[in-house]
Amino acid sequence: MIDKKYLELINKDIDKIISADEKKALLKFLGENPDAGNLYNELTKTGQMLNHLPDREPSPDLQSRILMSIDHNRYSPKNNPLAVFGDFISALKTKWAFSFSFGLAAGIVLLAVILSVTSLVRTSIEKDIYGTIGITSAEVLRSFSSDSPDNFFKIDLLKVRASDDDNHFAFNVDITPPEEYILELNYNPENVIFENLSSVKFEKINLESTSGKIRIFPSATSRFSVMIALKNTGEEIGINLLKGEKSVLDRKVSLK
Repeated sequence: MIDKKYLELINKDIDKIISADEKKALLKFLGENPDAGNLYNELTKTGQMLNHLPDREPSPDLQSRILMSIDHNRYSPKNNPLAVFGDFISALKTKWAFSFSFGLAAGIVLLAVILSVTSLVRTSIEKDIYGTIGITSAEVLRSFSSDSPDNFFKIDLLKVRASDDDNHFAFNVDITPPEEYILELNYNPENVIFENLSSVKFEKINLESTSGKIRIFPSATSRFSVMIALKNTGEEIGINLLKGEKSVLDRKVSLK
């Protein structure tokens, strides 16, 4: 088997690009390896035969087909300054159009995100209904609060618009510490529907639908909302907030 190094030297010698030192090393190797010498002789003869092959002209039909297949605009020299400038402007327009299209698409997406976030923030500020989604607007009708060391709470009654009618209300409740309080609501069971009790994680809810009383034990949920829908316009609900068994807030509010 002939070493790759000497195969490269044989190719260099046939191509007449071998140096004097490389030629000396090659001849020494060929003298010591008869098989390599035979291969060298065969390759040398083949190279000489190829060099002496006569040049042949292609037929006119083949010449015509070759010339017709060449893109002259691609391979012609750009000596004309106007042509060079025209190509530059064309390429610039293509790049500018792509950049503009990409920038416009990215801008539209960014604007949509900004508008969505702005709308969400604005809606949250307007209504501030804890854990409630889908409200379009809210208006505070009544507010009850205490920030004394013994009793810290705030209850807002809001009129909310979640659909085309005006019969939706919410009690926003913020109490600390929640495990010490119980929220009791007295209502007319024939006209009042509680909409979101199952979606808020209370420790316990006692619902006496016959007598129209609900007791909510918040436990670790210090801020929550109780959503109410009225079947008919106008209703009165009693709010009683107890700390332990002591009432710290007892009010009646009108929903209208």
